[in-house]
Amino acid sequence: MKKKADSGRACWRNVYVAKLFLILCLEIVGKNCSYRKSSVPCEDISLALKNKRSIYFRVSQLKIRWRNKKLRYKACSKLVSVVGNTYYDPIVSKVNWREQQWEEYLKVRLLLLVIKL
Repeated sequence: MKKKADSGRACWRNVYVAKLFLILCLEIVGKNCSYRKSSVPCEDISLALKNKRSIYFRVSQLKIRWRNKKLRYKACSKLVSVVGNTYYDPIVSKVNWREQQWEEYLKVRLLLLVIKL
């Protein structure tokens, strides 16, 4: 019996696969500027993964991964822009704030979320 190639969950714990996914996203989006405003072309990335390393992912798995990476990037970039270079250490990717500063920041963020609702 033939096993379906795209069945099951995507395993992103393999650092090589995660890195290859990001490199392919940047290459494909960099070639076609029209993709920057819309979603990333997951069909092209899926084919590239199959051709380069015989790694099979469904398009929906790739879209979910791209959306999660994009949300994580937005959250981190907002935090770094608020913190500035004074408290952010790029070598260890850590924000060196005191407990009081974190409480104040989270209080403001929660208030903004409530206002948006």
